[in-house]
Amino acid sequence: MEEIAIADNQHVDDCAQIFEATHSRTADGRYIVHLALRQNVPKLGDSYALAARQFGRLERRLVVDPGLRENYVAFMREYEALGHMERVEPSYPHSNCYYIPHHAVTTKFRVVFNASAPTSTGVSLNDIQLVGPALQDSLSSILLRFRRLRVAITADIEKMFRQVLVAPEHRDYQRIIWRESPADDIGIYRLKTITYGMACSPYNAVRTLQQCAYDNYGSVPDRRQAVLARDAILTSFYVDDFLTSCESATDAVELARNVDTILSAGKFTLRKWNSNDGQVMSYLSNESSLSSYTFHSGVASVLGLRWDAVTDQLFFQVDLDQSSEAPTKRRVLSEVARLFDPAGLLSPVVVTGKLFIQRMWAAALSLDSPLPDDLRNGWLEYRSKLEGLNKIRIDRWMGMIQRVQTTLHGFCDASSQAYAAVIYTKTVDVGNVAHISLLTARTKVAPLKGATIPRLELSAALLLAETIQNVRDSLGLMDAPYYLWSDSAIVLCWLKKHPTTLKPFISNR
Repeated sequence: MEEIAIADNQHVDDCAQIFEATHSRTADGRYIVHLALRQNVPKLGDSYALAARQFGRLERRLVVDPGLRENYVAFMREYEALGHMERVEPSYPHSNCYYIPHHAVTTKFRVVFNASAPTSTGVSLNDIQLVGPALQDSLSSILLRFRRLRVAITADIEKMFRQVLVAPEHRDYQRIIWRESPADDIGIYRLKTITYGMACSPYNAVRTLQQCAYDNYGSVPDRRQAVLARDAILTSFYVDDFLTSCESATDAVELARNVDTILSAGKFTLRKWNSNDGQVMSYLSNESSLSSYTFHSGVASVLGLRWDAVTDQLFFQVDLDQSSEAPTKRRVLSEVARLFDPAGLLSPVVVTGKLFIQRMWAAALSLDSPLPDDLRNGWLEYRSKLEGLNKIRIDRWMGMIQRVQTTLHGFCDASSQAYAAVIYTKTVDVGNVAHISLLTARTKVAPLKGATIPRLELSAALLLAETIQNVRDSLGLMDAPYYLWSDSAIVLCWLKKHPTTLKPFISNR
């Protein structure tokens, strides 16, 4: 189910109160935060014993895999060299603390810290933490803005979480066990910065980034440019990824410079700059104050999509494993989930995968049983065509210009199997030539029972209304003309009536 993100601006969370009351800064500007701990929760028990057992298993794995050991040691050495962890004296007590087990993920090597591991009381560190509300715009909204204007720029923050310090009084909740060799004594360390794998870490990292924008945008001399850069930080980041679009190369260069100035004051370093404009890339490559990096191939990953900055096109990369094993429900679920399409550009393909999942559930199949012949043949036929998605290229820029009016056109439709909504943009250039772009689409699978076609058509109209509202909010086009279309005479008749004349019914949603 694809739901439209709806912001709740009235939401007040305990995480926010803790952050506002306790965050501080070092002399050089780096931020210090407290862990967002719940009140009146069960106490943590002993965590050392479990962490020691898991470290023993990790150490045995490292002994038999020299390559993995080399990467692990290098990672931990860097962690300590950067001042992101500190050694604790062996005599330091194990009470009132938490030992985090850790292990390696090898697909793209990284060390993972598991703060969900239970202590002797069955309570983990994550159990006593607040998660906090989502602070950033939805992924789809950021992608919409990324496609709006002609000049696009992207970057990301280097080691974002680890640029934020944890207050000394909470670092004992972030202890780990480590030694480079079984011949060495066991070492006890404390992680000094925000740690991946903790429940409150995403909130603390993003909230700190936003606080940095509020605290430091005054460092940009031009007031108007300062506000634009501050707002870009607040609205154009998705975790540590920055992407936005500007009217001109001059605007993009100015924005990049000012965003970097603001974040540098909080010790956040932007890197991997990329743009579809040669003038912007020339500046980013030569500006000594920016930690710049050019994608030589012009291809970058943009929030789940692939972006060719040279041609300024979005495309998809579907790479399914070739396997002779019989497909199962588990495998089908996994492969449909790989069709990650936050922009809604592959909706006709994705909804077919959703319908197939519905058929599997209706057949009451177990996760690992081979699919029956009819489902197996249908799946293999669908799967064989997915590589064709690699050939699809979609222009990133939708032709929008600040001074040219844009109109939005939305269409909705339904069948007995599914219903959908799609939005297109129409712009007219100075030569009076119209430019039409697919903006986004949303789909939902119809329930197997109890839904009439008129009800599904009405549900499609509702989905379209929600989608157009999200698009207008995301793109700042609240004053732009828009037209919504349905081919259902019944729905159009219902919509013309006053709500009080309609009988209430429970939505199939």
